Amino acid sequence: MKKNQFPILVFERFVVLALLFIAVSQPANADPLTAGNILVTSGDTLFEYTPFGIQVQSIAVPCCEAPPENARDIIVDQNGNVQVYNGTADPFLSTYNPSSDTWMHHTHPGWSTVANSAYGGIGTYQNFVYVTDMRTYDDSGADEAKGIIRFNIDDFSSQRFAEAFEFIDLTVGIDGLVYGLSDEYTVNVYDPLSMELLRTISLATGVRGIAVNEAGDIFGASWDDYIYHFDNNGVIQKSINSGSLDPYDIDISLDGQLVVGSRFGDVILTDESLGSVSSFNVGFHHPFVAYVPAQPTYDATGIWSYSSTSNWAAGCLPYYDATGTVTVTQTGNDVTLVDDDGYTWTGTVNGADYTLSTSFPEDGGTTTANLSCTLSSSTSGSGTVIWSWTDGIDSCSGGFDVALTKEAGGGAPPVGGGGGGGG
Repeated sequence: MKKNQFPILVFERFVVLALLFIAVSQPANADPLTAGNILVTSGDTLFEYTPFGIQVQSIAVPCCEAPPENARDIIVDQNGNVQVYNGTADPFLSTYNPSSDTWMHHTHPGWSTVANSAYGGIGTYQNFVYVTDMRTYDDSGADEAKGIIRFNIDDFSSQRFAEAFEFIDLTVGIDGLVYGLSDEYTVNVYDPLSMELLRTISLATGVRGIAVNEAGDIFGASWDDYIYHFDNNGVIQKSINSGSLDPYDIDISLDGQLVVGSRFGDVILTDESLGSVSSFNVGFHHPFVAYVPAQPTYDATGIWSYSSTSNWAAGCLPYYDATGTVTVTQTGNDVTLVDDDGYTWTGTVNGADYTLSTSFPEDGGTTTANLSCTLSSSTSGSGTVIWSWTDGIDSCSGGFDVALTKEAGGGAPPVGGGGGGGG
């Protein structure tokens, strides 16, 4: 061996050992998220469970706060990334990309929440994420700001709105509106794009967390151990004992399934009927919960021709059978439709199933309509519209079947990317 070979061999062995160390010490990539499974956060960990309570994987949530604080509420955005309300006094919006197994962290000046383990809500609509902001007293007065903070996930720019209110939870309903819960009894409803306050709802009983379906009905998780169903005016329609102590976080899937987190680790499952409950325990306190949404099968963006048939009504005359066109914009799981009268419908897609709703003035009153349809291909589908009308004194209701065909220009192929959530 030549005299100068020894340091070269030592160096080569060092490099090989270093590379082996790096390969072994790097965490294995997380598995892709499975539609219909349940995401749970507790402490500094994100878990994925099946609806039967089987843990699929756990992912460490890095925290940017000092000292470290707990991850709170979670949601899956239109890109299939997990958005985490991460922290308390100086929280971050922590974004997890399951495809690359990487994290990003962003914040907003003065963002904070009260140190109550049940507080801190998050929702998503199109390319926006919304988080609650409460008044606290750190950072030389900066944390006294309050309201809702909206992040644009295209560039993570952010702005605060609804600054007159403190919210303990929020959700983006399947109807495409932002619902902020302030004092357990009061829900403010906002347009997600203009951030304009649309109305305020007073709930008949107090809740800690809310979820909203496509009709604008509210489901609440209450510290009194019950799960409540309110109509869109806050009137109780039904309730059920959860069988667990202190429920506080709730999420609804696009197909009407409900999941609830409770103080001592029970994850409670039911659906919009509140007919029965089941649960499993995750073994730690204060879990926040969210469903993994199904990816959309098609991109329905484009112009569609429609024909309505089998019109019926009760209490008034039905609409006439008609034909026309509508313009659809689909972004992830969020869908907007503008009809040929200029009215905007908003809603979501779950696989190939679309649900949208609208309301508009008509004949001295207001008509509310809900469309449910299924695409059988990228260029055709069918469904049903159910509508109701009232002027505050008189009312009637009806519906019709609808057939849809995408106009020339090419049907969109099946979507391969991740689907976003509607809160």
